[in-house]
Amino acid sequence: MATHHWIRCALAAPILLGSVALRAGTYNDVARPFSFELFTANVFPWIDGTKKGIVRDERGRMASGLEGLIESADRSVEIAIYGVKQQRWFFDSLLRVKRKPGLSIHAVVDQHQGDVGDWNPENFDYPDTAQLAGLLGSGSVKPDTDKRGNTSVNSIMHNKFLVVDRSKLWFGSANISHTDAGSEYNANVALLVKNPEIARLYSDEFRQMYVDGRFSSAKFAREDQRPFRFSDGTIVEVFFSPQDDPMNRAILEFIRRSRNTLDISMFFLTDTKAATALKDAVNRGVKVRLIYDALASAHAASKHSWLRDQGIDVRVENWGGKMHMKAAIADGSDVLVGSLNWSNAGSLKNDENTMVIRRNVDLAGAMSEYFAKLWASLEPANRKDRGRSGRGGSRQDPRAEGIESINSCSDGLDNDHDGLVDADDESCGDH
Repeated sequence: MATHHWIRCALAAPILLGSVALRAGTYNDVARPFSFELFTANVFPWIDGTKKGIVRDERGRMASGLEGLIESADRSVEIAIYGVKQQRWFFDSLLRVKRKPGLSIHAVVDQHQGDVGDWNPENFDYPDTAQLAGLLGSGSVKPDTDKRGNTSVNSIMHNKFLVVDRSKLWFGSANISHTDAGSEYNANVALLVKNPEIARLYSDEFRQMYVDGRFSSAKFAREDQRPFRFSDGTIVEVFFSPQDDPMNRAILEFIRRSRNTLDISMFFLTDTKAATALKDAVNRGVKVRLIYDALASAHAASKHSWLRDQGIDVRVENWGGKMHMKAAIADGSDVLVGSLNWSNAGSLKNDENTMVIRRNVDLAGAMSEYFAKLWASLEPANRKDRGRSGRGGSRQDPRAEGIESINSCSDGLDNDHDGLVDADDESCGDH
């Protein structure tokens, strides 16, 4: 196991990280280009009605890409995921690669109740997560714990990344679930990064959790915080929550750097500092657009209505699936992507990751194309609705489950988390 170089004071991390950032005026130079493959969820057949009905255990391009990465492993697969739900292919893939001589598979997952080591499916938000312990062995799968070693109830292990052979990385907003990586019902983005320099950072983060048993605020920040500069000019910075202070050092800095355009795709945006930074961006002439999730829009702490009042063009999705991304594109060249919602819990408590990729027009261009298609799907149906989202009708915002949200009343899901599904939910019956 490699020796880690951590800043040995978790609580003081933001102060120390600031001093590191000031000291590090140079880069970690890499003598090869930034190598990536972008995966975006093909939600459009669901949006236009080509696909409809119950969301099932499927495997689209995103799942196939992750499966290919797993099965390319020769030495190790390190998995940090929220959980697994209705994704048989994922277990089958791990079972096949597990047979390779000398290959190790380890995982950390989120557990929200019960005793540590109790693999009752009811202890996991995604019940199939418990099957990982049976497949890999309970010693190879560890749930998140608090500083006392008990089940963590105040934070969640919200990462969605896998590292193969400490040289290839999969990360983004997609969970290993039938609605995310499987059917691609929810809008998500994932990146396959083939640069060992980046993959090793994620591997080290994984080992803090799996080997050292450190989660949330118990984790240490790494000592070298310098950005990577690749031979093609791409600059990459990696931030882990909460120890790297991602709200201030990644998100706010990304917003403040924007000069002309800023397109954001977000599940939850409840952080006041982020909202204020977006208002400031508008005031200095940046064109800001936000695609937002319908479930989040009903949350009391959501900032989307306030952002509308500041002149930001906000469209709340009216799809059956979620706007589950946590991504932004600035000025046609810079991208921010990861698992982190723009919230206090995400930046200060949860185990999360955020990557900022600057000066890469290929990635930014591909992300912008995806954003443009999502944005166009929410084009107001008439002049009266222009200040609102998509085809939301007379309501200010579409409901996550309701007749105005495409397929949400026939997908077999509790989209608004009220315990009622499809026809049992009164919002699917009103006209």
